[in-house]
Amino acid sequence: MEFGLSQEQGLLQDSIARFVKDQVSLETVRAVAEDPNLDQSVWTGLSELGLAGLIIPETHGGVGLGLLDAVVVAETLGYHITPGPFLSTAIMAPTLLMAANKTDRLADIAAGRCRVGIALSEAIGARLDAPSQQWRDEWHLTICL
Repeated sequence: MEFGLSQEQGLLQDSIARFVKDQVSLETVRAVAEDPNLDQSVWTGLSELGLAGLIIPETHGGVGLGLLDAVVVAETLGYHITPGPFLSTAIMAPTLLMAANKTDRLADIAAGRCRVGIALSEAIGARLDAPSQQWRDEWHLTICL
């Protein structure tokens, strides 16, 4: 039994590391730390590599890989201090939406057109009445699953 990465996972790791090394300099990371809105170009590049739809099934426009592949990507992004909404947009949102059978936004997430922020609350302090609202040119919707 082998406990290492498969050849495909090794190639995935290498391509992500190469992209981040070439496209996400330390200056970019520092700039995003100062102004989080600057991570759009990083996320656009990662989305073009298919990371936004990594675990989303192909029938919804995603790549259709598994959580182990997502772990490989997350480790690589973390190693390179890559800013962006990978965990919330590419992992948590699709997992929750598929579990709730709410698949209508998966294609937008997979294409990188939709970024998702996840807010967690303690059960006692949860706001079940939080409405959707428009902020700038974006809609923010609270979904309680």
